[in-house]
Amino acid sequence: MKILPLRLEADVADKMDAARRAKGIKNRMELFRVAIGAYLAQVGARRRRALRESQRPGV
Repeated sequence: MKILPLRLEADVADKMDAARRAKGIKNRMELFRVAIGAYLAQVGARRRRALRESQRPGV
């Protein structure tokens, strides 16, 4: 496990806390893990889609 220091503007942290509470997420760390996981899944899906499209005949 690695520790990553992070500084955020107070208003950004407040918005994160509001979003976290609205989604029923326990704490900021869990919010980060969920958000980063979703982002990485989305990036992976885009890369897979681009690869499929590049392999189509006539592309």
